[in-house]
Amino acid sequence: MIVVTGGAGFIGYHTVKRLTEEGLDVSVIDNLHSATALEELKKHEVKLYIADIRNLDELKILMRDAEAVLHLAALIDVEDSFRNPYLYHQVNVCGTVNILEVARTYGSIDKVILASSAAVYGEPDRVPISENTPLRPISPYGLSKVIAERYCKMYHELYGLNVLILRYFNVYGEYQSSEYAGVITKFIERLLEHKPPIVYGDGRQTRDFVYVSDVVSANLLALKSKVDFGIFNIGTGRAVSINELATMLMEMVGLRLKPVYLPPRPGDIPHSVADISRAREVLKYYPKVNLRNGLRRVLEWYKSRQHVH
Repeated sequence: MIVVTGGAGFIGYHTVKRLTEEGLDVSVIDNLHSATALEELKKHEVKLYIADIRNLDELKILMRDAEAVLHLAALIDVEDSFRNPYLYHQVNVCGTVNILEVARTYGSIDKVILASSAAVYGEPDRVPISENTPLRPISPYGLSKVIAERYCKMYHELYGLNVLILRYFNVYGEYQSSEYAGVITKFIERLLEHKPPIVYGDGRQTRDFVYVSDVVSANLLALKSKVDFGIFNIGTGRAVSINELATMLMEMVGLRLKPVYLPPRPGDIPHSVADISRAREVLKYYPKVNLRNGLRRVLEWYKSRQHVH
């Protein structure tokens, strides 16, 4: 049995869907804090346990038959982490330690995969960013992921637990929560209401946007990998500026609007793009969906949802 924490959320749901399509036995542990795909999840052959990763005793019961854990449950809003640093530590650090502790307790759990983030790097000296880049987080969220990673490494070194850490860059796709969304979801929602996109800063900052199906592929490759420990960047290796992104989306929806520029937000960095050569070599990870095609898919999905309501 594969346990997916956070399986009712954005990346979790897409991952669970793919696992069930491959005929695997999946259990989801989720507290439904940002369960954007809960209704969809119910259509699949999975066991859903509504529980919190902060509760160690509950995890010990629910994970008794697990063979591997995809640990995707986390609080992920960088801005929110400045207001609630303690909560981010509790969920992202203590929650991860609980998962590791259960895995250590039950010898049947062969592997833990931690969903980490490019936020661990903070503001890098150079791009593209390799996994050896110094970790200098600039938000409580980024710090919580650094500490979670260090615990994973220590549990591997001390107890021989197989752990793979995937540092996701800017993931986008269907079922992304608009509340905690990345810029793509926010741009699309505004454009479909014929409102101009809101850009924080001058829009020249660059990001590496990776479509959710490619991230799911990385999760499954990590699950099947024979590596006993590793840290991997998961992105596309291609950078796009926020201004370019806004222009691309406006062209797609057939609007010509001037973006609204607001001051930069705390925790925002000028440039971020992944060096994915390690994931390519070790995991055989090859992202397949380019930005234009991914955006087209998300737009179509949003439009289809508009007709439903």
